[in-house]
Amino acid sequence: MHIENRSFPANESRQDKTLLRRQKNSYALLFFFAALSLLLLACLASLQIFQSESFTQQSQRQQTRKLYVPAKRGMICDRYGKPLNYTVPMYSLVIRPDLLRDPRDTKSITLEKISSAISELALYLGADYYRFMPDRAQLAAHLNKRTPMPIPLWQDLDAHTMARWNARRLDFPGSELMLSWKRQYAYPGLASQLRGYTRLGEPETPDLKEYWNANFKEPVGKSGLEYLLNPELRGAGGSELLQTDVLSFRNNVLESKQAVNGNDILLTIDIELQSLAEEMYAEYDYKGAMLLLDAENGELLVLASCPGFDLNANKPESRQGAQFNRAVSGLYAPGSTIKPFMALYALEKGLLQSDEPYHCPGYLELRGGRSIACHRRQGHGDLALVEALAKSCNVFFCRLGQKMGPQGWDELAELFAFGRRLNTILYRQEAEGIAYSPHWLKAQKQSPRWTEADSAYAGIGQGKWLVTPLQMLLSYAMLLTGQQMQLKLLLDEPSQLLQSCNWQPEAQAQVIAGMQACVYAPEGTGRALQIPGHTMLGKTGTAEVGGARLPQAWCVAASPAEKPRFIGLALVENAGGGGRVAAPLLKKLMQAALQKY
Repeated sequence: MHIENRSFPANESRQDKTLLRRQKNSYALLFFFAALSLLLLACLASLQIFQSESFTQQSQRQQTRKLYVPAKRGMICDRYGKPLNYTVPMYSLVIRPDLLRDPRDTKSITLEKISSAISELALYLGADYYRFMPDRAQLAAHLNKRTPMPIPLWQDLDAHTMARWNARRLDFPGSELMLSWKRQYAYPGLASQLRGYTRLGEPETPDLKEYWNANFKEPVGKSGLEYLLNPELRGAGGSELLQTDVLSFRNNVLESKQAVNGNDILLTIDIELQSLAEEMYAEYDYKGAMLLLDAENGELLVLASCPGFDLNANKPESRQGAQFNRAVSGLYAPGSTIKPFMALYALEKGLLQSDEPYHCPGYLELRGGRSIACHRRQGHGDLALVEALAKSCNVFFCRLGQKMGPQGWDELAELFAFGRRLNTILYRQEAEGIAYSPHWLKAQKQSPRWTEADSAYAGIGQGKWLVTPLQMLLSYAMLLTGQQMQLKLLLDEPSQLLQSCNWQPEAQAQVIAGMQACVYAPEGTGRALQIPGHTMLGKTGTAEVGGARLPQAWCVAASPAEKPRFIGLALVENAGGGGRVAAPLLKKLMQAALQKY
């Protein structure tokens, strides 16, 4: 008994220790779970209190879609406000999935409802609409990729179709008319290279990727002024923020930003005179350019390049250079139209006296057995400047060109608008050409030195001369008005008379007298320019092009002779003599302008 009684305290001690250890472990576990609970509560509080706004915004972003809304493109009009290129509404029939489906529908059920609704509508509208309605694969692709957006069915509906749909639109739930824009062209064959055309393309919006309909297309300028003035014409697109449900179907519009329409553009072009110019060329199937300038303000009333093309055509005509703007980009030898500029320079430099005669035997002999023929084979005999301009004597100006020498040709090349771009709104289309001179020849490096033959050929606008009709027109404006000016094609551009040319009055008067004699002298080459009741100045040119091709026919005219306001130019490619071919055409244009203004 004694031994047993002594063992109890030892057993109790071990049990107490075990119990104490278990209590400590329980407290530690309790503390751990309490700390874990507090941590979870803290995290939950952080999510609910501090980050709730962020999650709300994220949720909203996941259920909103930003759509691009196109602006109405501005018009291009003639000087009197007649619309030439303009935008009209284009209506398309669409169907909205969000108006057809039940919120409990799956996408497959939604697809079935949409397909059935489209088929019923197509059968009502007619066989062509049924034939060209979207198929199930296209509908499914739209629902997967562009869920909140209406599904386009048929575009550019006519008034009859819209009226039929409207009469029974309540029978076709979910269908709507959607407005967009398309470009139209009045007088589609006139000034086509100048006006240019648009094609559907990506809007020029740097952040377009943030829009849900990032593959949206709108009219974008592709040529002419439509391309050059595209930022001004297109305006600024707006936006709509759509709210969608959890399956991305459209619910409503949360906010919208209106589009800003593009600016209208007024050209200096008189479309009636432009039409007359192009019709005359089309009548004879001529290729070339015709221009008319109001020298009082630098406004171009006509800038015709023929042939043109139909702006309404899906694929614009490209044969015969129809899209090539010959007025600003075409390069041609000037022929005898260069002679008045030589005459003015030589008079100012004292290289020629107005009454100084030159003898024309019908040709000019050059070294090496070559010769340059005058257009009158028997020659003109002795003649002075005014008569030489009137009769356009080659021998006279070949000899004058030789007298000018290399320095004279370098200086003449700097005086007028040849060999450089004119910085008009069409500067990207402008060609530089060649102001034929020793300086240009030296710049070619491998070309030979300037000779007397070069001076002679340069004196009749041959050799390496290449000018555009626009350069020739501006150069004649400088010669006749004594002012440098900036040519205008946009009516709201300020008129710019840059500075005076400071011609000697006596020298300028002699050249003008020669150009008047060209029209009124018995043997003047520009007699076809005579218009009763108006005093005219003129100069013709016939530029050889080599081979079996006919020459380029040039003619320049101005009126009134006392103080020229209207200066016109006609160039006809490979047509023959300027006085015979180009002058009669230019007379009709000048006569119409003088009667109208």
